[in-house]
Amino acid sequence: MKKIILLFVLGLVAWNCYATNKPEYAIFRIDTSLLKNANAVIRNYECIFRVTSPSDATHRVKMVVTRLNQEAMYDNLGVGYDMYSKVKSLEASIYDAQGNLIRKIKKEEIQDFSAVSSGTMYQDDRVKYIDFTYGTYPYTIEYEYEIALKSIFVYPSWDVQSFYTATIASSYTLILPKGISFKSKLYNLQVTPKTSNIDGYEMNTWQAANVAAVKSESFVSDYNKLLAMAYFVPSEFEVAGYKGSMSNWQAFGNSCMKSTKTAISYLQQCIIPSNPLLPKQVAKKKKLLFYTATCNKICAM
Repeated sequence: MKKIILLFVLGLVAWNCYATNKPEYAIFRIDTSLLKNANAVIRNYECIFRVTSPSDATHRVKMVVTRLNQEAMYDNLGVGYDMYSKVKSLEASIYDAQGNLIRKIKKEEIQDFSAVSSGTMYQDDRVKYIDFTYGTYPYTIEYEYEIALKSIFVYPSWDVQSFYTATIASSYTLILPKGISFKSKLYNLQVTPKTSNIDGYEMNTWQAANVAAVKSESFVSDYNKLLAMAYFVPSEFEVAGYKGSMSNWQAFGNSCMKSTKTAISYLQQCIIPSNPLLPKQVAKKKKLLFYTATCNKICAM
């Protein structure tokens, strides 16, 4: 009887190890043609951005990347958030060259600190940070996170690759309700989205596969000239309660002008001793001030 129990326990242990290991992450499963000029290989990247209103959205990301050597990027992860966004979940694991689980990142290993310098007064951004450093190469990193947003200016970009990084599979899904449209700009990508309608939402999915690594070049400031990537913006947006439009340049310029006037008004109230804003009210306007500064930079381009 004891032998039967022992065998049963050993079987459970073996099954648990098998269930947590991922043989598909083994290094030998990477096509050798993708290793040229590569310090890292993105095995799979999935981004799903679901918009429910001009100001509300959910951003989900899943990433699996293999670091081939110490020159590779992706040795850490930073997930930013502020008073208008919340990190709902964040999980990560590290696997060895055979796809065996080395360890799962514990909650206490996830650092949380300010993402701005002490001299910045109008931002309160923070970041959840994970260090993926591991001494033996190659190894694979897997992480997933979800962010809930209550303020939207632009949609997340689709970074299919970085320098010296090949990509096996990458996808970007944008889900929008009726009445909200978007504009996109793709660089070094010849893909068209698959479009479908589900429960009143329009779903667009772009996919890229087997993208070769690209060497960096000196004095190239515009990465989009070399790398595969895409940018997305909404037709209508809402930042810190302020509504604006990107339907065309004139509409966007008008939005920037109105936000600038509003921001100046708030600043004037802050500096008049006889009519100060309460600290909580001032905090709510930080995002608008930052957005205004961003608008002005874009309009000046």
